Amino acid sequence: MLAAALGLMLALGSSFVAVGTAVAVYPDIMGCERGCTVVASGWPLRYARDYPGLSVVGRTDAFEAWLGSDRLDPARFAFDWALWSAVAGALLMTIGKRKRRNPGSSLG
Repeated sequence: MLAAALGLMLALGSSFVAVGTAVAVYPDIMGCERGCTVVASGWPLRYARDYPGLSVVGRTDAFEAWLGSDRLDPARFAFDWALWSAVAGALLMTIGKRKRRNPGSSLG
């Protein structure tokens, strides 16, 4: 449960630091009916995409996608969340093993 919560925070946070571009198809936006390059964020997969017809052009993150001004790709977000949850779970297991080996030690 903790690993999933940490994974969610890391996946959402990746949209604020990992910004690049992606091709998006927006049938309702002239020039994007067959695909256009937009700003996208998230890591390792770019799951939040700028929506030129509604949001500030050239900027996107998970918060704007949650508000609906940008677009969220749920499958890509699920992959990022799963990956970050696995990373968090591995780190938590490593910390747990270290504590069991040295029960009297502390970091502070």
